[in-house]
Amino acid sequence: QGETFFFNPNNFSGFNEEGFRALAFDTSTPEFFPIKGQAVFRMDEDGRLLSSFNINTSGVSNVEGAVFVDGELYIAEAGGDTIRKALIPQPTVSLDDDPIGMATDGTNLYILTEGTPVDKILKVVANTGALVTSFGDGGAADAPGKETEGIALHNGSLYAVTNDPITVEICDQFGC
Repeated sequence: QGETFFFNPNNFSGFNEEGFRALAFDTSTPEFFPIKGQAVFRMDEDGRLLSSFNINTSGVSNVEGAVFVDGELYIAEAGGDTIRKALIPQPTVSLDDDPIGMATDGTNLYILTEGTPVDKILKVVANTGALVTSFGDGGAADAPGKETEGIALHNGSLYAVTNDPITVEICDQFGC
């Protein structure tokens, strides 16, 4: 009971083996990062393998802990009694061009679209369709998860409803 299982949908044999020594969760993507030796695995919330990579710093061994702080991965390494900041490859970001929700402030449209690793909210000028690049990262901000279903604007605040856990989030120009 209380166990978390990760699996590789392309290779069921042997992936659920024991030996993971650390586990971190990045709320910004949202993804798990289990670590075994120098191998770091990127897993979605359903436990599916998205990608993997190796820690390429010589002398790193016996990773015993990991945590994300402000989007940065830190690893605790027992072999050298150190804590190190790890640079990890960013996931591929993609957007779908079919809107799944919209809101307006009278001047701008906020358009919710499917995205990877999380859904995205775009801000465009209503009468020209121009992307407002000062919003989010180049005009797109992260929605609160992968199952965002709708957005609304009220009293200057943008709200998003998601089914990741069922919540209503308040968003700003940097995301939810």
